[in-house]
Amino acid sequence: GSEARRLRLHAALSALGIEQPDQLLASDEWRGSAALRMYSSFVLPRSEGALAAAEQPQRAAVIVRALAVSCCERAMRWLGRWVEADLPSAAPNGHRSTPMRPTRPDDA
Repeated sequence: GSEARRLRLHAALSALGIEQPDQLLASDEWRGSAALRMYSSFVLPRSEGALAAAEQPQRAAVIVRALAVSCCERAMRWLGRWVEADLPSAAPNGHRSTPMRPTRPDDA
């Protein structure tokens, strides 16, 4: 049932290096996201049609790809803020006058 589908997703996410997906998906930044809705619909389908779709072997891979893409997009946004935050410290000769320091996403 739902636990088997959840374990299938978590195993596939772990294989991609996404550890502890429960904690990740429980964070505020995922609330309302399309990836979280896909995850929830897969684990707890609301209709017989959704259950039939969730039981298809390739469906778990689709959900995992969507979650992985979302993780990458979030990481790229964070990296973009990190680089932008350091741009004012670049010296006129193109060398940085101070080392780059990352900021947390909620600091931006």
